[in-house]
Amino acid sequence: MTSLPMKTRPPHLRLASLLLAGILSFAFTGCVEPVARYQSAREAFNGAASQENAAKTGSSLPPNVDPNGSGGVTSSLNAPGVRVETGYQASLAILESIDSSGEKTLADRGLLADKLTLQALCLWRLGKDQEFEGVIHRAETAAGREPADAAERSRDSYILQALPGLLMNDQAHRRIPVSLAQPTPNQTTLQELEQLLVGRDESALHYIQPAREAAERNGHPVQDYLVTCELAAYKNLQRAHSAYGQGTSSFRQTPSYGKLKALLSQLKASDRKESKEIAKAWARNFGL
Repeated sequence: MTSLPMKTRPPHLRLASLLLAGILSFAFTGCVEPVARYQSAREAFNGAASQENAAKTGSSLPPNVDPNGSGGVTSSLNAPGVRVETGYQASLAILESIDSSGEKTLADRGLLADKLTLQALCLWRLGKDQEFEGVIHRAETAAGREPADAAERSRDSYILQALPGLLMNDQAHRRIPVSLAQPTPNQTTLQELEQLLVGRDESALHYIQPAREAAERNGHPVQDYLVTCELAAYKNLQRAHSAYGQGTSSFRQTPSYGKLKALLSQLKASDRKESKEIAKAWARNFGL
């Protein structure tokens, strides 16, 4: 059956068609807009995280490795001269502009936990601890129905699993003095830093490593970001040994040094180009 051209349809049919088109257009825009905002926020966050990673470790990731695991080139916000904080603020502003209706749309698409996790990460990086606690609780609740280890897991579910370790790694980084002659406000002992970074229980690696291994098993590209966080924990431990007058040779006598070398060897032996490039960059960073 051939439909009538719009101009030849009866007035009531033309009006109904226009109304239907308007409703469908509104519905489509309403569904797409929160997702588009979330994606824009991710791009802003990716650029800030990439720049911060390079500044903290002194070794940038390979140019094609997105620090948040999308596998693509990072945002233009990573250009020289753009402040890291600005990227996090831009990402947070976009995420906070998504209202409850938009969050429902994201929930229907399985993206609400991702959105809240990203929002919590922005708050964390901006030092808004009280707001962070509330948002991360919502993210954990939203992610509660997601499988613990399944191929369909989202990128941010892995980040959420590793998040306590990311926080500990950041805490350790801030507590390490440049030298004993230049103490930090929250300076702690070498033994306490070792526990915070690589201890058997409740340490940075205790949370980051299982999340990275799960991402590897499922072939998720977020493994690249998580392994750099794992390597950064070892780098912080090396810095701690140097800061407390023990030197690099002291770090090389620890069990952690052997685990670091094993991890780099594993990355070098990988079939993934990204893993090989990360291993090469970090081996230089550690003087290996």
